[in-house]
Amino acid sequence: AEKQRDYLMQNLKFPTSYVFTVREWGDLIKSISKHLPHMTSYKDDPEHVSDDEVIRANTELNSVELCKVLLQSMPQKIRERLKVHKPHLTLIKDFDGLIEQLDAMLVNLKSERKSESNNQKKTGAGGGKGGNTNSSSRNDKNTTRNRNDRNKGQPVDGGCAHCKKNKPDSFAWKNHSTASCHTYNPDGTPKYKRRQLQNNSKDDDLKKEFEEHQQRQFQQWKDRRNGYNHSRSSRSRSRSRSRSRSRSPRSRRRSSSRREY
Repeated sequence: AEKQRDYLMQNLKFPTSYVFTVREWGDLIKSISKHLPHMTSYKDDPEHVSDDEVIRANTELNSVELCKVLLQSMPQKIRERLKVHKPHLTLIKDFDGLIEQLDAMLVNLKSERKSESNNQKKTGAGGGKGGNTNSSSRNDKNTTRNRNDRNKGQPVDGGCAHCKKNKPDSFAWKNHSTASCHTYNPDGTPKYKRRQLQNNSKDDDLKKEFEEHQQRQFQQWKDRRNGYNHSRSSRSRSRSRSRSRSRSPRSRRRSSSRREY
């Protein structure tokens, strides 16, 4: 119960979206207060039962505590307006009266927020101090694009002669001069040599030798397999012959009885 009281006093905050009225918020705080007697307290511990310094916390909040929790949970703007209207107010006992005052202030805040949002929609996205930031950035991009379009037909310092010669289909030669070219030197030679791809193909003799080695290994494996299969089949054939020739004692008895008849 002590932790629940601390949470109500310190961490309970009214939603910034203003989805509740102050009356609904106050009823919520009252309903939470009614559950406090069902919780345990430090006073229930046998060690603290007779200790007068330990106060029982599993009791409902009184009117002063309810007002304190409600006022502490309100947004900063509402608390500042209440101080302006009642600067000498120190202790509040009337919970319902406080709800009516705060509810009126909340209605004013909602209307102010709505008017501000409408003004922002009229003036454009961004609004306020920052102004029309998105539209200004778009305008900057458009002006830069138009400037680039105008400069397409006007080469910078006459353009680059080497880029124009080697890349006639590109407009890159108009963006820089011959002296400031990053691709070609002033004499026309390229600044960076093209990387030559390494020839990773194997030598023909080594490749042929490798293939012959693989072929020999495969032939050896094939001979071993054929030899194993042949010896296995011969063993199974000899076993079947020995089984057919040998007779069981029962078959011998039957043959002897037939001879007697």
